[in-house]
Amino acid sequence: MRWEHQEREDELIVYQVSPTNLDDIRGELDGVILSGTSIEGGYYTDIRSSGTLEFLGDEWIRGSFIRLVHRLPGYEREMGTFIVTDDPSTREKGVWRTKLELKGMLYALSTDIAERSWTIGEGAYALDAIRQMLDSRNRPNVITGNDYKFGSTTVYEGGKSFLERLFSLCTLSNNRLDADSHGRVTVSPYVIPSLRSPMMELGVSSGMLMDGVTRNSTWLSQPNRSAVLHTYSEDDAQHEISATAELTIGDLAFGNRGYYVTDFKQLDDLSPRTNAQAQKIARGNLNNDRELVEWNVSCAYLPVWEGDVVTLRVTDGMGQYRGDRHCLISDVKIYFSPGMMMDLTLKETSGGDDD
Repeated sequence: MRWEHQEREDELIVYQVSPTNLDDIRGELDGVILSGTSIEGGYYTDIRSSGTLEFLGDEWIRGSFIRLVHRLPGYEREMGTFIVTDDPSTREKGVWRTKLELKGMLYALSTDIAERSWTIGEGAYALDAIRQMLDSRNRPNVITGNDYKFGSTTVYEGGKSFLERLFSLCTLSNNRLDADSHGRVTVSPYVIPSLRSPMMELGVSSGMLMDGVTRNSTWLSQPNRSAVLHTYSEDDAQHEISATAELTIGDLAFGNRGYYVTDFKQLDDLSPRTNAQAQKIARGNLNNDRELVEWNVSCAYLPVWEGDVVTLRVTDGMGQYRGDRHCLISDVKIYFSPGMMMDLTLKETSGGDDD
């Protein structure tokens, strides 16, 4: 499929799916109002995806999940399977117009609260615990992640959601928790986006993107000075140890920007309690700051979703931002009318742990 070819006839198919069997399609939902239908995904959100779907009539089978499928001649792709969390309806000119609120499958785990504590014994494995938890909640899953062996007994308190427990287990085992387009919960190895190969190239001047590409950067608000302070009592007297560090070269240096933005931290502990150690921490805090760059683009539908990595090719504009930009799709929203369009937020990667 040549996605740069914009002249195409996109078709949206809406299936009603059994809430207890993701492979059981109850039938299509007719009367869908495309202008009232959209879905979105967020890489940094807890439930990952959501949306709305409007339709006319009364053909929705109460309780059914909703699956959206994109179809072109010779091509078909599931876009997502969603739980319906609200279904307000209005009668207009003798016809009922219903708006379904859609949530991704992780939503079902966020509202499912454990009534008692859960103990994982020493020597147990995280993936076994994850699989056991998902199976107990009747959530189909695909688990291919890293494992982790517990070195001591761990207790998860009651009163927390199963989603919170799963996030904790995935953090311990360095995995990414998500849901696939079929509605299955997925657990896969977390890989820093900067280390992943792009799946697609988007060119600012290639004709794939609509006018209105925007760029946002943190460089004007980034700290160019770091300061730390440690206070302590000794021999009935108060003492202070402080240190500063600043950038002296580059765009952020005072000589180029003309003002300081100070990153100040109060140190509760300092070991050893010396000026040299405080200075080392101040320098380290300053070096940890880096420019964050985000791009917002709109285009005809592409088969990408939150968490995918793409190359954004920038051939003009300020020199600092030209070239091939390695980006994570942090947010996506798909509109189904007019045409089938999408808005993407692209976060440039640089190898940091928070990518």
